[in-house]
Amino acid sequence: MALSTIAIAAMTLNACGPPEPEGPTEQIIVRDRGAPDVVATGTEAPIEVGLLTVGKTAFEANCAICHAVDVGASSGIGPSLNGVVGRPAASLDDFAYSNAMQASGITWTTGEIDAYIANPTAMLPGTSMAGVMVTNAQDRNAITAYLEILGSD
Repeated sequence: MALSTIAIAAMTLNACGPPEPEGPTEQIIVRDRGAPDVVATGTEAPIEVGLLTVGKTAFEANCAICHAVDVGASSGIGPSLNGVVGRPAASLDDFAYSNAMQASGITWTTGEIDAYIANPTAMLPGTSMAGVMVTNAQDRNAITAYLEILGSD
């Protein structure tokens, strides 16, 4: 009888399933780093998300004091740059552009922006953005990638 009682008790415990683990359990998450996260721009090749983060930081350090980038933002010391890639130069109504910019005939591409922010007065003598240069090529690349994605939705 004692043996049958033990057998019944063992079957009852087994029917309840294994005991729950005590405390938190450790999990290991493996991410595939084969391809970086990218954002489609609609104009050129997709842009890596990390580059956009660097671009935003570089933009804020070099450009944000004069240029707004928010959707619908008004121009300030400099024109708003939201949607600048693909836009003709001197085309915003709320900014007083220099005569040089008005006569430039530029349609802004990432290459044009890169050349301009590297040395504005060398690219466009008479521009009002004199004395402001982004000399680091990696920062310029990141800034142009950031500007490309703004307003491209």
